[in-house]
Amino acid sequence: TDNDTEESLRSRINSKDFQMYIDRWILREIIGTLSIKEKITDTFIVNISDASLADASFFTWFRTMLTGLDSKNLGKYILLEIDAKDLVTLEKQASALISYLRKSHNFSFVLGTVTATEEIISYTNKIKFDLVRCNSTFIKELQGIAVSDTDVAENDNNATHSQLDLLKSRGARLIADDIIDA
Repeated sequence: TDNDTEESLRSRINSKDFQMYIDRWILREIIGTLSIKEKITDTFIVNISDASLADASFFTWFRTMLTGLDSKNLGKYILLEIDAKDLVTLEKQASALISYLRKSHNFSFVLGTVTATEEIISYTNKIKFDLVRCNSTFIKELQGIAVSDTDVAENDNNATHSQLDLLKSRGARLIADDIIDA
């Protein structure tokens, strides 16, 4: 029946294999497009699924895709987004991927799908994220959380600093998804 076909299709779309296929297809298309351009003016944010983070062959595949493209510095134009919910179980794999791609190809990373201020604080203390993508209310909450002056790189002895100041001093920027006229 039509319902069985629809349900079958939906289950395949949500499968880990399909998520990995989509991640690789998107990255292959972007890398291919950028590698043939004379002058690159575009920047892409690509979400990496938990299925790809958990797959040991993804790391090798991605490294192979970048082979010979060092002169293009593609990491400057592709920002890889990792969801906070995936870091709960895949922090070690994500950290290894981030470390390698940052050093070898100058990639930047986005902490995405944040559901609590605590996630931002916890994961940015463990892993260097260049961008944090969250709701504007989390930015206000970060501004209200005081931190020790010694934690903030740009130390002003007379000022009190917030968790937001700490993030900024580490080089992180924030993207607020819910600001329409920004």
